[in-house]
Amino acid sequence: MPDTICPSCGGTILAEAAFCSQCGGPLAGTRVAPASQYDLELTASALGLFGRMIFLVLGFVLVVPAPWIICWFYEWLVESVQGRLGSKLAFHGTPQSVWVLTTVYGVLIYGGMVLALWIQFTEDPQPWIEPLFQVVNNLASFVLGWYFLRWMIGHISLDGHRLSLTAGLAKYFGWTLLLAASFLTIIGWAWVTCALYRWLTGTVEGAPGKFTFTAKGHQLLGRSVLYILGILPIVTIPWVGRWFFAWLIEQFRYEEPAAVPTAPPAPAPQPALDPVSDGGAEA
Repeated sequence: MPDTICPSCGGTILAEAAFCSQCGGPLAGTRVAPASQYDLELTASALGLFGRMIFLVLGFVLVVPAPWIICWFYEWLVESVQGRLGSKLAFHGTPQSVWVLTTVYGVLIYGGMVLALWIQFTEDPQPWIEPLFQVVNNLASFVLGWYFLRWMIGHISLDGHRLSLTAGLAKYFGWTLLLAASFLTIIGWAWVTCALYRWLTGTVEGAPGKFTFTAKGHQLLGRSVLYILGILPIVTIPWVGRWFFAWLIEQFRYEEPAAVPTAPPAPAPQPALDPVSDGGAEA
């Protein structure tokens, strides 16, 4: 089989080779194995998840122990979300890396309570104080939630690769406004939420492959309705919550890049025979 020209870079593909030794591109007509997809799944029990979420809420209420409880919760949760094909997630957050965010959160929450008490017991409060505080508080809570999301993803690793969220704050703010407006349509929020998740997962970097979100709007809407109906008896909350959260986790997938085989190394050139020495040997 004669040598051929690589259609990608113009280099030479050696005889009997299927891939270019320079760029790794395949010969025309060569089939390349597709990329591997890792479906994520939740391995935590219903009662384990429910109990730890109660502690998480308690930590946010008390503020002071929040950094330790948050790290304890997410370390357990991330380790409970693993890939079915062997991919491994790990959480590396520390209380020292999140205490500023939890402190600001406490100031916003208890600052609002103090302001409400002050307005209640003040004889003639200015009418613009409370609306202004609500606007500032909502904007601050949004920015705080954004940085918390970046902190959480930035302290997760997949198979040893540290992840990071590269999405911008301005675009996230636009998506949030669109999501808030979609609730006016009663059901449109489900499609906007799925689009938001697809955009966010597309901005997660650090691993060799890419993350995707596969759920559709009608799927999220249907399961949300079933979730609301399922928790009405109260005692079913842990199991219904685990069912819904496990389904949501399964919609996030990780796709590894396909391993492109390279051409075998070219054989070493054979030394040319010296006709003089050959003739002398024959003589």
